[in-house]
This record gives sequence, C-alpha cells and structure tokens, in this order.
Amino acid sequence: MPASTILVSEVFDGVPSVFPLHVRVRTMVEQLIFTGSWRAGERIPSSRMLAEQLGVSRMTVQTAIDELIAGGYLRSAPRSGVFVNTHATVADAPTESGGDVAWARWIRQPVTPGIPHLQRVPEWWTYPYPFITGQHDARFFPDRQWLSAVRKSLGDDHRHASLDDNLIDDMLLIDELRRSLLPSRGIFVERENVLITLGAQEALALLADTLVRRGDHVVVEDPGYVDARHVFAARGAELVPVPVDDQGLRVDDLTRETSLCYTTPSHQHPSNVTLSPDRRLDLIRRARDDDFLVIEDDYDSELCYRGRPTPAIASHDPHRVIYLGSMSKLLAPGIRVGFVVADPALIRALAWRRRYVHRQVPGVTQRALALFMRDGSFTRSLHAYRRELAVRWEVATGTLHTRFPDQVFPPGGTALWLRLPDGATSDHVVTAARERGILIDPGELYFADAATGSGFVRVGFSCIDTEHVRPGLLALLEVIEECRG
Repeated sequence: MPASTILVSEVFDGVPSVFPLHVRVRTMVEQLIFTGSWRAGERIPSSRMLAEQLGVSRMTVQTAIDELIAGGYLRSAPRSGVFVNTHATVADAPTESGGDVAWARWIRQPVTPGIPHLQRVPEWWTYPYPFITGQHDARFFPDRQWLSAVRKSLGDDHRHASLDDNLIDDMLLIDELRRSLLPSRGIFVERENVLITLGAQEALALLADTLVRRGDHVVVEDPGYVDARHVFAARGAELVPVPVDDQGLRVDDLTRETSLCYTTPSHQHPSNVTLSPDRRLDLIRRARDDDFLVIEDDYDSELCYRGRPTPAIASHDPHRVIYLGSMSKLLAPGIRVGFVVADPALIRALAWRRRYVHRQVPGVTQRALALFMRDGSFTRSLHAYRRELAVRWEVATGTLHTRFPDQVFPPGGTALWLRLPDGATSDHVVTAARERGILIDPGELYFADAATGSGFVRVGFSCIDTEHVRPGLLALLEVIEECRG
C-alpha cells in the first residue's frame, strides 16, 4: 500500500531553501522515514506524484530517490515501485539531545551553484537494457590475468614496491605507460614528466588546486563533462562555457581573459566528435599568444573503431598542454588509475599536493598494473574489448539510423549522442524509458543551460549485451515516439 502523501508538501517546505532542490527532496524523504510517517516496507508515491505535489521536475525527484536507494533508505522493485527499506527505521534518525553538533555551521560546502550531479543507477545490471555510461562490461575484464599480476606483485621481487610507504610512483608502471601507451598518442617523455593518480578525476582536482585562482576564467566545453565543471567551480573559477559543433570546441570563441582551457578533443564528452586538426593547431596558437594552459582529457582515445586515433594535442606542445589519461574506460573504472603528463615543474607541484592528501596511489595496484601491461595482458584485453564495442557501435548506429538517418555518430567511444525529434524532451524520455527497463542519460546534465540539453539523450553501449542492443534501441525509439505526444 502506498505511503501517505498528506505531509509531503509540509515537510518539504520546512527544508531550508538554500539547498539544491534534489537535496531538499532527499531530506524530506529522510524525515518522513525517520518520523515514521513512511513505514518500513511501504511503497512511496511515484516520482510523478511527488513532482506534482512539490512543484519540481520528475528528474529532480528521481535524482533524490536514486541517492536514497544508494544510501539504503529506499529499495527499488522493478515494475512494482520504490519502497521504504526494511532496514531504514526511526532508530536511524538523528537524536535531538542537547549534545548534538550543529554540523551545518562546521561543514564548508563547495559552491557549485546550478551544476547538476551525474548519478549512477543502483544495480543497473538488473535492468533489461542498461544503455548507461561510465561503466565497463565486467565480462570482458581479464580476471585470471589480473589475479596473476596481483599475485606476482606480492612476490619477493616486487613486495617492497607493492607494500611499502614509497611516497613516489612506481617507475615500472611509468615506464610501461611510456613504452606501450603514450607513444600511440604521439607522446614521448621522460619519467619526470609523468604522475600516477587515483583516476583522471583526482588528476583534475590536483590541477585545479594547483593552478586555479578564485576568479580565473576556465573554459569548459558546452556540452561538456559535468564533473570537471564541479571541480573547477569548487575552486572559485569563473566557468566560461564554449560551444561545441561537428568539428569540436569552437576555438575562435575563446576570449583573451582565458586562464585555463579544459577539453576532451579525441572523443568530445558527450557528443563524441573529434577536434579537427586545424582547431587543434589554432588552440595551441591561442594558448601561446594569450598565455593560457590547456588540459587535454584523453579518457578513451584508444576506443576508435575506424582508422587510427588522432595524435594528442600534447604531442604538438608538451609544455603548455597538460595531458590526462585513464584506465577507467580501457580496463575498469574500479581500478582507479589515471596519469598526468606535463612539465616536470608541474609534476613536482602535483606530487607535493597529492602526498598530503593520500600520499600515493596504492603500491600493489601500481605494480600489478605494470606487470599486467608488461606481459601483454593489457594489450590483448583492450583489443578484445574494442572489437566487441565496435560490433555494438555498428548495431547501435544502424538501428538508430532507421529513424534518424541524418544524424552522425562518430566511430569511437562508448556512447552515442542522440538529438531527439521535435516534441520529445529529455526528462520525459528518460523517465518513460526507465519505466520500461531502459536506462539512458538525460542531455540536460551536460549543458551550462539545462534547457538547451532537453533535446538530447546520451545512449551508452559499453555494458549492455550485444544481442540486446538492437531490441533495446527499438524499444527506446517507441518511447521517443510516444513522448512526442
């Protein structure tokens, strides 16, 4: 039986309006659970009903619900609804004793106004058609070879590299990156030019802490990677969204006040277009003439399905261009290994900051990855995964072209950027698709102005079974047609 909705608006109005809407919705639900108004095992009102009662979008409500499911307060039952988790009881509520700490006074919140958060759907693999992004197909992870590398990393020859408090990066891993990965991007550097990080995300955070001053003009692509916008905005940067077209970042739109330019030129996130050779050279010239730095986030250039990847911008200017790489899309996001290639002076500054946050990337992970790369396991794994993704890309683009013959889907990456037809909006399509077991990302997440993204969705194909790609997309096309009204 659905939980009562009588108190919903009253409780929602009591949550301070200074918080983002989805946080207010989440806090409201927590309070309804803690006070016993919504009891364990009860089905809560639908996202549509809550959105109507609160006067917010369904996407806002769904974001809050996803966070509460991830936190264990709610559970989702496919085709049945969302229920209060049996483990979430009144006993979980904060006490009201006089000894409570007023944490709102102590916690310094990052200021990232108006920037949405990309959420992960809990247990996405239980959905029939998970066209999600940011995940890896675990069936293609080379378990046996990886476990072998981990075992070797704990042997006598590698034990100190794996288990000691080394404070420096594993030179064996850096050498493997210099030997087997970076040359394919046209990058040839020394050990002192490379820093290992906990994924590209930490690399971005370290760079922002080191390079960004409050008020600096930081160029970001529009649409673009939402987490990068959070990272720079939290450091006080003034974000300058610059449009992207079929040739990539519109370099001519950069202003002379630019301090830093963040770009994803190989497979632009999320449109997947490649920055043209002319614009790459123009960007380098502008950076030199106007004296700004470029961060090149090259997160999945190896996943190219026709021809060869375009050489990195850093291959043309290894001093002014800071290159970021990641194993998340190539191996698995849970490995959490990324790297920065830059001038030695910057590498030393980044290493100093990293030391006083978490000292070093776990030694056993670094050494295991180095051994995994050295014996060829990484290359074989990457080739097998890329072959499978190429098949999925062919099936996906062929299916979508039956309805959208004029749309161009660049041959690379792990997702397709789909422009919706007139009358269909992203939030409606995403919500209706999820109700049918289809997971996709809303376009609003990626734009500085959310309204601009209402005509787009992002359709990933890195995790879904190849045989499910076509039927899943045909079902999505039906949803899109229905949402046109």
